Parts: sequence; C-alpha cells; structure tokens
Amino acid sequence: MGAWKLTERENMGLSIKARHLPQRIAAGAFILNSGIAKWSADEETAAQLHGFAAGAYPVLARVKPADFVRLLAAGEITLGAALLLFANALSAFATVVAWENQIAYIVPQQIYVAINSEVGLSNVNQADVLALGMIIMVAIIMTGYAFLQRRAARWLR
Repeated sequence: MGAWKLTERENMGLSIKARHLPQRIAAGAFILNSGIAKWSADEETAAQLHGFAAGAYPVLARVKPADFVRLLAAGEITLGAALLLFANALSAFATVVAWENQIAYIVPQQIYVAINSEVGLSNVNQADVLALGMIIMVAIIMTGYAFLQRRAARWLR
C-alpha cells in the first residue's frame, strides 16, 4: 500500500498553484514590455546595453551592438510571452478542472488523468500520444491560418 506513496523529497517537484498566477502574469508582462521597448532601440541605447553586457561577459564584445539588442529583445519577448501563455493556459485548465472534476471532457484533462492516476495506474504513453495529437492539431491550424492570411493579404493590395 505504501509503495505508491511519494516521499516528501520526491513530491517537492515543480509545484504549480493557482496563487502563483498573479506573479507569473506580472513578471511576464514586465519582461514582454521590456523586450518590446528594446526591439526598436536607437544606436546609443544599443551601444550602452551592449557595453553593460560585454563588461560582464567579455565574449559578447564580438557581437555588434545592434545585433545584441535585437537578440536580447527577442529573448525577452519570447520569455515574457511564454510566461503569459503559461499563466493563461494554467488558469484555463484550472477553471475546467474546477467545473468538471470527475469526468475528463477535454484533451488536457485526459492527459492529466492519464499521468496522475489516483490508484497508481498512470498511463504515460497515452498522455504522450494525446499531447502529440494536440501539437499536430495546432500545426495544422497554424498552417491553415498562415495560408488564409497570405490569401487575404492579396485582397488588401
């Protein structure tokens, strides 16, 4: 009976709680805003930021200031967007779980149930297949969207 129980050390993994969402949203918005501001930085700002970074990490002295600021901005935009996206997805998932706790209607819930079985019969392979199916579905939808966007751009000319 105790074989399925996790020790406290094993259970200290990545704990995701709804109370962490405001901090994630605030951090994501701040980082995203910082990246967007740096994306169109002038030469003086680029040189100053590059100087700060090259002083701390001499290997960055080989990178041009304009390229460095663009890469830094892209990294900040990516990180901020990922934090906001994660917070949004977590809150959406938590809402559905709160409404329908016993029956898994949507695929993320089915993945959750397949991984976290209450009786110790987790089915990770099923969760992997469901996640892959979601990734394929998103790729198909984004490809269709890009096609339609290109098609609509012709009409606007």
